[in-house]
Amino acid sequence: MVALKAFVLDLLNCRPLWRGALLISLLAIAVLATTSKPFVLPLPGHDKLTHLLAFLELTILIRLAWPGANPLVYAPVVLAFGLAIEAAQIALPYRVFSAEDLLAGAAGVALGMLPSPLRTQISRTP
Repeated sequence: MVALKAFVLDLLNCRPLWRGALLISLLAIAVLATTSKPFVLPLPGHDKLTHLLAFLELTILIRLAWPGANPLVYAPVVLAFGLAIEAAQIALPYRVFSAEDLLAGAAGVALGMLPSPLRTQISRTP
């Protein structure tokens, strides 16, 4: 069990891994947000749920990639990314700007900023 805990902590502290995952996620979200064939979940309200999950994931990846980062810095950056996506969608004939999407993204960022017991263990390890 000790070896498993050490492995998980090593994985959580692998900042290059999380930074790479963040870059891939940003690119994937940008592509999915501007494609003419949107990804659809078979759930009612799926659009808002996907926004919430995408921005939750981005926030968690930022926290893993830069454990000491100030939320007052990264939260506005993630929200600005969401605004940029919505602004880009204005120019696309098959997409629309949605304030509700921005709110769902903000909810995802807020959830991603909630305290985590793992954060303490990650910050303690070099």
